[in-house]
Amino acid sequence: MAIPSSGELSLSEIFAELYANDYGGWSNYQDDGYSPSLLNLSTGGDPPDEAINTNNDAADRPDGSTPHAMSEFYSYDHSATAPLAGDYGNGANNILWSGNQSTTLQTDSVDISGANWCGSSAIGETGHIYFRIVSTNGYKQDAQIVAVNQSGYGWNNIGKTTGGWGYANWYGTRKTTNTAYNHSTGWYAIAAGSTAGRWNRDTGNTPSSNTGVDVDNFSSDGCIYYEGSSGGYNYDVYLRSPSFTFNTNTIGIKSYGNGANMGTLYMGVYIT
Repeated sequence: MAIPSSGELSLSEIFAELYANDYGGWSNYQDDGYSPSLLNLSTGGDPPDEAINTNNDAADRPDGSTPHAMSEFYSYDHSATAPLAGDYGNGANNILWSGNQSTTLQTDSVDISGANWCGSSAIGETGHIYFRIVSTNGYKQDAQIVAVNQSGYGWNNIGKTTGGWGYANWYGTRKTTNTAYNHSTGWYAIAAGSTAGRWNRDTGNTPSSNTGVDVDNFSSDGCIYYEGSSGGYNYDVYLRSPSFTFNTNTIGIKSYGNGANMGTLYMGVYIT
């Protein structure tokens, strides 16, 4: 357990935290022959090789400089893991589907704690999920995303006009060509329409013939779709969810990829 953030501290209990991640457990180790030293605990570990875990914030670990003080160990956690901030996914191992998926509803379940995404649990972290559509050189490629389950408690139909997961709270890029995710610039709120080269909100079917499906069969709320008509060819265009705090590592996605020229849909995670 971590060292408390306030109150009286014990040198022997700080030792137990570095020795066995067990603040409060000194009685289990006091017969092992150690005499805890604040100098050693603060600078190099006591016993040897138990170095300070720098995954703790700087304010939650000793600074290694004299004068040493037990108060520098407030909130220290010897088993702390590195923060997850940054971009995960969006590569060859993060493809939801590629090519024509016909009119079949695609239901994907992604474990974002897996090695191909965050590599550890994202629960408690704040961030976004995002999608990248790689479009091709043909108009029959109107990818549709209709629902997301980011909580484990049910599906959010993202084409709806109300609620925190409705389409107006999603953002997309326009006619971008960057294969790497860029969280900083070039994002626009999703709007109803059919403009080529960007993600739009739509109800029913997509405007182009021989592409898309009638999403009213899934939900009357519609969907967010990529308009791949002329002007939308050969781009990498992103769609980003609202910001939220992850309470599950399993993200569900329902989508369609109907069209003879359909490209590739990727999914990534960005932890803020």
